[in-house]
Amino acid sequence: MVKYSYDAFWKAFFFSTIVFILGLNLGVFVESSNLNEIERAVISSEVELYDSNIRSSIIQDYPVSCEKSIDNTFKLADKIYEEVILLENLDESSALVEGFFEMHKRYDLLRLQLWLDSSRIKTYCENEFNLIIYLYEYDSDDPEKLSLQNLYASITGDLKSNYRENVLLIPIAYNMDLNSLDIILENYNLENQTALIINDKYVITDAITYDEVIQYIN
Repeated sequence: MVKYSYDAFWKAFFFSTIVFILGLNLGVFVESSNLNEIERAVISSEVELYDSNIRSSIIQDYPVSCEKSIDNTFKLADKIYEEVILLENLDESSALVEGFFEMHKRYDLLRLQLWLDSSRIKTYCENEFNLIIYLYEYDSDDPEKLSLQNLYASITGDLKSNYRENVLLIPIAYNMDLNSLDIILENYNLENQTALIINDKYVITDAITYDEVIQYIN
């Protein structure tokens, strides 16, 4: 007959508990560090966007180079795009730390301001660059919307790759409770809809091919 050692059992139990707690704390520390890193990035982007906003506001009164303003806008849009991709990847893998949604909301507000600034620059400078706004539902669990969003993400990604110097792509999540965005979307008769807005005048809400989208760009 085998005799079990209760002393050994409790030692194993306490050891396992300590390892679990340490692992949990380490996970929280890593995710918190990632969130802090993203927060520093969004602060940096906010400063750059405010600078861009001021520049686009004074462009009509001062001899500011349109070429330089457009180039800086493209660089800022690409920077924010890459940061949001990183944020969404961290959010999907996070199970311990909250705050990723609020950070995403800040980024979407930045991208909304970038949209307005880009439209202003595009109009004043009479530039032929293409402005594509990709509206999507963040953290959607609707299969139909996800299918359409995957299609739009693929098309806009190909457009950005093939027309890097001529397509300014700004994805924005429409379900972030941003009143300013809601007001703008009302003018496009869009409410809780996945959509593409091209050059502020063409609105696409249905399935479409890459070649069909090409017809709407300059």
